[in-house]
Amino acid sequence: MTVYGLVSAVSSAWAQPELAKWGLLGTCAPEGTVALFGHPFSRGMLTPGEAVVLKRSDTGAALPTQINPVTSWDDGSVKVAVLAVQAPALEKDAVLECVLVKGGANVRPAWNMELAKVLRGRKATTPS
Repeated sequence: MTVYGLVSAVSSAWAQPELAKWGLLGTCAPEGTVALFGHPFSRGMLTPGEAVVLKRSDTGAALPTQINPVTSWDDGSVKVAVLAVQAPALEKDAVLECVLVKGGANVRPAWNMELAKVLRGRKATTPS
């Protein structure tokens, strides 16, 4: 499993509510490689089932994104989630700045990630 790194992201204005800014760090993985990220959310920021999508900052193009809530706040909102993103091909150490937004049309991946199945027997790695 290829793991993309996260680096600091830049500011950007979006019409959709912004949840986070990320930088995907290239590892020379082919286009369509699934990158997995864990991400925390503030109380009330995101409700279960709410659509989210990771968008490229350079073109605004949506990357196929799936969110799987892991824990919830006492009000039922998402506290921590695992996100799966079909990433574009990126040269080693190239940074693709992105923004995670909610609402609007969610670009669904062609697969449905079953978190327990995907993580079974795996270990986390980072780009070297």
